[in-house]
Amino acid sequence: MDIFQSKNIITNNMVENINILLEIRDNAIHFINNDKIKKDLFSICAASIRNYIKVFEKWFPKIKISNYNFFVTPLNFDIYNKEVEPVSLNSTQKQFLKYIDSISNKSDNDDEYELMVNIEVKFIRTDKVDDVILLKYANEGKKVNIELTDEMFNKMYPYVYKQITNKIKNKQDGIKVNKFFYNIMNFMQTNEICCKGRYLDPVNKKGKPKFFYSDGFVGKFLEEYNNRIS
Repeated sequence: MDIFQSKNIITNNMVENINILLEIRDNAIHFINNDKIKKDLFSICAASIRNYIKVFEKWFPKIKISNYNFFVTPLNFDIYNKEVEPVSLNSTQKQFLKYIDSISNKSDNDDEYELMVNIEVKFIRTDKVDDVILLKYANEGKKVNIELTDEMFNKMYPYVYKQITNKIKNKQDGIKVNKFFYNIMNFMQTNEICCKGRYLDPVNKKGKPKFFYSDGFVGKFLEEYNNRIS
């Protein structure tokens, strides 16, 4: 790993995350049926998957990894409501948790990759349409044929034109904002792929709408862009 790190192929957070995974592998037998360690293992594995996806997209931009769903399973929700007494841990488990604490303090907040992921689980009872499903639809470019509240709209389509343009340029080198670029943007806005227009007069839909974009718009745009230039 030192060679890759010296060449800036992998970052400090990635290295430390991999080191923790190696530690888990070497001591796996000691981590069975302990709730505190389960939670830490989940956050470490979740960070590993997120890092893998980011690296894959950077190294192999033509392969659409977003077509696949990567999850750490199973997730035992009971672990988030329990306090583990230190006395219940054996010496290896205590040493591992001490190691996790020392490593987590080394995390670089400016690193685009993650060492561990903070896990927060909330249970919300609602009679309305499932927000998670709507967000999933927005990122997949599916039509959402219901009237959204302002709060839900902002969650699903958080970016304005300038912001999404910058995200597209940062995602793939060599893209220029020119007539070719504008043609694709206009095409995708017409089809409402991961974007949605809002009118100043939403009832009569008069005038020109202002478009807002989801995270999924970037991948869909690049797919269309690369298809046209190939």
